[in-house]
Amino acid sequence: MRIALTMMLVAVSALACGGADEAEIARAKAFMEQVCQHEAGDNGAFRGMTLVKSSKPFRAVPGGTMVAVSTSGVTVNDVRVADAATLAAADRILNPLYDKLREERNTQVAIAMRDPSSPPPPLVLAFDAAVPARAVQSVLESAFQSEHRQVLLALEPGVAPQFPEPPDRLLDDELRRIPDDQLPLHGANKMAQLAGDCPPLAELFNVMSFVPPEDRCLMFANAIGEVFGSASCRTDINKVLTLMHAMTIPRKPVTVHQVVLHPDAPGIPTKPTDTWAQVAESLFRRGDDRLWLEPPQAPAGAPPAPPAQ
Repeated sequence: MRIALTMMLVAVSALACGGADEAEIARAKAFMEQVCQHEAGDNGAFRGMTLVKSSKPFRAVPGGTMVAVSTSGVTVNDVRVADAATLAAADRILNPLYDKLREERNTQVAIAMRDPSSPPPPLVLAFDAAVPARAVQSVLESAFQSEHRQVLLALEPGVAPQFPEPPDRLLDDELRRIPDDQLPLHGANKMAQLAGDCPPLAELFNVMSFVPPEDRCLMFANAIGEVFGSASCRTDINKVLTLMHAMTIPRKPVTVHQVVLHPDAPGIPTKPTDTWAQVAESLFRRGDDRLWLEPPQAPAGAPPAPPAQ
């Protein structure tokens, strides 16, 4: 969305709201600070959201091997390889999944030998939010032991970003009907019209066009009082805020993220009751593209676990 905001700045800075009252300015500033905080949470592609896989079908990677893990079992390319009981009983390696992934890996190697220039099809792992961390660990171990290293996680937001709804609902509805590839230009034209009735806003966008993209949102938020408090600004502040929201917040979440299965990575600590949703939150807050889980810690007083075979 930073590209969209850049296009808007270019259009508006080519232009030369009376002023809003203190309560309106305070509300606008609080709104934009929350929007900017959401954008500042951008860790690579994640924008600070907790990302987990839901139970909806996922087909974003054509040709890839799709491993879907839910509390009812495991499927590989829609073929069930393990039911809920088998998944729950797995210790370290889920044998039916390992056998299937080993077969897929052998196929990849054969293809690479025939055509070294052809990239291998990706392995995509999709965990439902409620899948226990122990089951996630078994799937990762099975993938690693079958010689898969780089995998894609299928993701969508499990926790909605917390910020107010855009203040102009009619404009927001209009913007949501605009195709993604047309939104930057459409938004830039709309903002140029609004800035035509507010010289301080046009001047602010001119200045913002010269600062790094990651600094523009907060720069706008900090200038709200000066811009919209000016007697020369006669534009609709709610429409401006709604456009800024549309240009800053991504419409669609990231759908896949590449990670490296790496047992030497700092393991994510887990408890017996942890789920993938909690593991995912720790992973993305850490900002490390290497993924591995530590075995769940036994409750205090419990006998030690037997050594792995």
